[in-house]
Amino acid sequence: VSTQSTWGRKMGCFTSDTKPKTAGTYGYEKAEDMKDAVAFALNRGEEEGIVTQLEIHFSCANLKNVDVASLTDSACVLFMKDAKTKMYNKVGETEVITDNLNPVFVKSALVNFFFETTQEMKVVVYDIDDFKSPNVQQNFLGEAEFKLSSVTSAPGGSLTLQLKNPKDPKEKNW
Repeated sequence: VSTQSTWGRKMGCFTSDTKPKTAGTYGYEKAEDMKDAVAFALNRGEEEGIVTQLEIHFSCANLKNVDVASLTDSACVLFMKDAKTKMYNKVGETEVITDNLNPVFVKSALVNFFFETTQEMKVVVYDIDDFKSPNVQQNFLGEAEFKLSSVTSAPGGSLTLQLKNPKDPKEKNW
């Protein structure tokens, strides 16, 4: 998992909806207005905080070969955990790379990285046998969970993770 950031920041408006902006004071009339604005921004939720868009790239090494007549045809699916529901939602997927145990995927996933917010991610790798079926009906190869901030803070913006099978934690044939 590696990232490439556009670092085109979208900054939430740090002003209260009820206070007018004045030039030279960064949108605040008095110190109390600034405190109100910061408190307001911190309580708004992720959608309006400081955010940058990250492009997540995927590659795998030494995948398990689960095909009989050929090599694994793999694809990655990226999920982000919803902070409120604790459910993972699909945010991106790669193309399928056929007959390759060490795929480097071209298609990346774009995700918004919210500063000062924990964003839990999961990447699931599948062997695709039927190109018309949803991924959940494919052969599961493994998954890895991580925090998005761990990728952005990793040297070179690249993080290597071991794929695991949550149904069989001892299995390490990836």
